Amino acid sequence: MLSATVEHIPKGFTGTPLVSVIIPNYEGEKCLPACLESLAKQTFRDFEVLIVDNGSKDAGTPGALALVRRLAPGQPFPLRYFDLGKNYGFATAVNRGIERSRGCFIALLNNDTECDPGWLLALADAMEAHPETGFLASKLLLASSRGHYDCTGHCLTTAGVGEVHNRFKPVDKNEKGRPVFGACAAASMYRREALEAVGLLDESYFMYYEDLDLDMRLRMAGYSCRYVPEAIVYHSLGAAARGLAGALKTFLVSRNMESFFFTYFPGPFRLRHFINHIGLVILQTLEYSLRGAGGPYIRGKLAFLRDFRKTRDRRREILKRFGNGNKLSMHFAGPWFFRYLSAIAAQLKYKNACRGKACLAPTSNKQREKNK
Repeated sequence: MLSATVEHIPKGFTGTPLVSVIIPNYEGEKCLPACLESLAKQTFRDFEVLIVDNGSKDAGTPGALALVRRLAPGQPFPLRYFDLGKNYGFATAVNRGIERSRGCFIALLNNDTECDPGWLLALADAMEAHPETGFLASKLLLASSRGHYDCTGHCLTTAGVGEVHNRFKPVDKNEKGRPVFGACAAASMYRREALEAVGLLDESYFMYYEDLDLDMRLRMAGYSCRYVPEAIVYHSLGAAARGLAGALKTFLVSRNMESFFFTYFPGPFRLRHFINHIGLVILQTLEYSLRGAGGPYIRGKLAFLRDFRKTRDRRREILKRFGNGNKLSMHFAGPWFFRYLSAIAAQLKYKNACRGKACLAPTSNKQREKNK
């Protein structure tokens, strides 16, 4: 049985917290202190934090365990640290944390994030104000340029894959809360009963697409998702996965995209939109090849084909439990090709805007302030 290596309960804290914040960690010693510091500044206080470590080595540093032991005693919230001993992946770390959590609401948070002081309060208020909502998406902004979005929720495309809303686009200061298809697990909140109804993250994904997989099951079970623009989190995009080799990231994205497509989209949809999906695969093959990552991308597709029976069995399980998901077609966010080009254009425009400002890789809080 997995037990806490570090456990801290602040003086005066009693009872069961309303919110449990789960932070999966792997080689994250450099970014974890800022994440914990931002949680300590939350105006909402009724929460606990569970850090689940995937066997971090943190070469050349004291290590995650030593860091948490040093930081835990000063935290104003209950904190528990679990070490899995090896890297089982994002999904497994999150699941082990949820299984040991106590809150009515489960918040997932990347270790490479910093939360606005009102983050948890905004999410808790939204849960209370919208009892029909099963889960919530935060307003994720790029830590390197806080005037640009990282993600405002998930959507589906007509190529049968998931997509993040608004990445690299300038922030709309007049935006309102609204329904969205799903939430990015870098900063999200779920009702415990919703997770108990549909199950936790699918650990076979390891990482990437595991949150979209959960989105699908929650939506197929009738739970809605809402975007909460007041719940602001700054995300150092990709920092949480820096311990993984680039080839492995590409492999997982490639393989998991196919698993997602063939698990959740019904036969009629696949027949109708398969040409869209193939078109996307061709474009991505070219894109990754230009980056020098064509080999891992193709190996991901081959790995999916080798394990296709597992995907088929998973598909049958989903059909039996939730139905075929035909109603989800109403959530498609427009023609996939135009969205693909739009995403590339937004990234290029962002990079061009940042040129000369050093906002692609800030090295200090002062630099971040300059980039606002």
